[in-house]
Amino acid sequence: ISDSHQFIFVHNYKVAGNSIKKALRQWASSSMKRELNWFERQLARIGIRDKPQYSSHLTALEIRERFPEVWEDYFTFGFVRNPWSWQVSLYAFILENENHHQHDLIASMEDFDEYIHWRVNEDKHLQSEFFCDADGHLLVDNIGRLESIREDFQAICEQIGVEASLPHKNASSHRDYRTYYSDRSRELV
Repeated sequence: ISDSHQFIFVHNYKVAGNSIKKALRQWASSSMKRELNWFERQLARIGIRDKPQYSSHLTALEIRERFPEVWEDYFTFGFVRNPWSWQVSLYAFILENENHHQHDLIASMEDFDEYIHWRVNEDKHLQSEFFCDADGHLLVDNIGRLESIREDFQAICEQIGVEASLPHKNASSHRDYRTYYSDRSRELV
């Protein structure tokens, strides 16, 4: 969230969000930090001293509910990617990161096909959940695409009035996403 440039970035996971946050960090406001500090003070008042975990992947709806005073006035945006590529990136990221909350489960699976079957039938999440309400209405002003991230990010920077370059952060390593899919898993996605 940037009060100075009046924008809100909605961070969909595995879609260059860490790179975007790093590129825009200098314009970020402390309004969310103030809210989190207030929350920590409230916990401390009742004797809880451990800092809670905060998700860096709040949905547009969650952000709108937490910051209604700025949501309508600020330019809101996020990014999506090809869903087949998104699933491969997520799969590889989870396997590479032993601290990920789903690492042990995913590592115990036989292969990518089993992962996709589980993901679709047991733990399905859609990118639209980050940007739409329960009725499917789009909540953000702009959605860029990872496949055209340089151009889309520059257009957003022009919209919000900043000059920023996009670093490459938090990439998972994997083969071309198309090599992971069988006919069955492709159809599921």
